[in-house]
Amino acid sequence: MTRQREIPSIQYRSLNQINMTFPILPGVPKIRVVGAARLNDAYGPVAGLSAGSPLPMFEVMSGATFLSPSIQKRKLPALEDTNRRLTRMVIDLDDFATPAQPVGTSYLPTDDQCLFMRIETWNPVTNVWNPPGPIMIIVPYDFFTTKEPVFTVTGQAPDMALGAWPAGLPDFMPPSVLNFLVPAYSTTISIGNLDSQKVLFVSFHPGMPPTVVLPRVDISMTGSGVPEFFIGCPDGNPWFTLRIAVVNSA
Repeated sequence: MTRQREIPSIQYRSLNQINMTFPILPGVPKIRVVGAARLNDAYGPVAGLSAGSPLPMFEVMSGATFLSPSIQKRKLPALEDTNRRLTRMVIDLDDFATPAQPVGTSYLPTDDQCLFMRIETWNPVTNVWNPPGPIMIIVPYDFFTTKEPVFTVTGQAPDMALGAWPAGLPDFMPPSVLNFLVPAYSTTISIGNLDSQKVLFVSFHPGMPPTVVLPRVDISMTGSGVPEFFIGCPDGNPWFTLRIAVVNSA
């Protein structure tokens, strides 16, 4: 059994089409999908990051089915799966793409690029959107063309404001750090801390204590099966880079 989190399930990914579902949550009448073309823009301009903000893509009522404009025009066959306890979304990323913007300003990518996507739930008590859930990574439509394609991404870690390491070592990585899911389970991962002074904290499951990646150090693991990352820094915003060989189950 796993804990409930605001993460959509990607059922199908092909050229100009993404089918995904999201569970109906108690007290949540609707959800909003937001995204960005860059990892840090999807996280937002917080914790010392000079980033953009995730951009709204669309809203859908809980339990309903959302079809983006291009999908509606294609008049695809009716969905065979039931919508019981699910919100269903079938979208074409080209329907939401916006022009590329300078660093620090967000934009939405086209179907042949990577989307960093999050789910926001509506709070009917406060009449505001709750903070978005973890970042889901939607890879380009032709990413899974080899047995173990390699996913790559580079970004900055948020400042956890804990003071210098080793005194500033958390017992666990909170959900407020940079949290993102890789597009499939990994077989090999490589994590590089690109900063010359600051350490990098990394964990691979909610509630787990971090491992420490020292400045200018690159660590690798094989046979890891890592589904997601929690990344932060105790006292700064170091740059990091990831290389992840993922399993192609298609």
